[in-house]
Amino acid sequence: MGLLIPAFLIITCTFTIGLVSAATLSFSGGYSSNDNLQVGSIVSLNSKNAQSVVTANVNNINNLTGVVIRQNSSNIGFNTTKTSIDVGTTGTYPTDVSTINGSISKGDKITASIIEGVGQKATNATRVIGTALSSFDPSTQGAVKETITTDQGKAQTIFAGQILVNVAVADFAGTPISLSDNSSIRPFQSFFSKIVHKTVTQSQTITALVILLISIGISLLLILASTVVSIRSIGRNPLASRGITSHTILIIVMVVAIILISFVASYLVIQG
Repeated sequence: MGLLIPAFLIITCTFTIGLVSAATLSFSGGYSSNDNLQVGSIVSLNSKNAQSVVTANVNNINNLTGVVIRQNSSNIGFNTTKTSIDVGTTGTYPTDVSTINGSISKGDKITASIIEGVGQKATNATRVIGTALSSFDPSTQGAVKETITTDQGKAQTIFAGQILVNVAVADFAGTPISLSDNSSIRPFQSFFSKIVHKTVTQSQTITALVILLISIGISLLLILASTVVSIRSIGRNPLASRGITSHTILIIVMVVAIILISFVASYLVIQG
């Protein structure tokens, strides 16, 4: 009986260690490629050759495969050779990401972007490469500032770099927009999200609305004050109409400028 307890403990410990090891195993596969792939690049299967990979982008997102890794950096590798490109398909690996769809927080899903081989935060339903294990924003060490051209032909300043991602290719249902309990905020939040083509938070929505309301309030006050002054001036001196016209034009220009500035400021707020 005395020998059974130590034996049981040894078997239990061995079994537990085996479970932990299995849970932390990382897998990779060996592929060929005609692209110039770097460690950290997100790749998709070549639609014409299942043994080959290409840099991932929004056009081949459904074929997402994994992340290019250093050779022999996974626990288990399949079809890997000295000349093959090792692609991590399961496990934790450094992955190229960017802020093209906003800053990345720990736990965000990562998907392909319009930049070849570089990931972005996933917000809509799509295929994802895995889950971010750390945040990434312009202040992240190693973040590089770049300017790209979007699908709409506009220039956009982004930051790119690498973070650890728990790679596990899967379908993502999308992140629901965080909406206020006040139903009056919901339409504005949805509208702003459509304008910038990404999720707009409740705080961004409220800030943008406050800016717009303040500008409208100032504009109305200017128009009201101008109207009162004009009526009084005409009442006192009917010949003052020419000066009143110039004054009115100046007020209109000021109102237009205030509204335009508020629109720009609101856009910058919701753009993040």
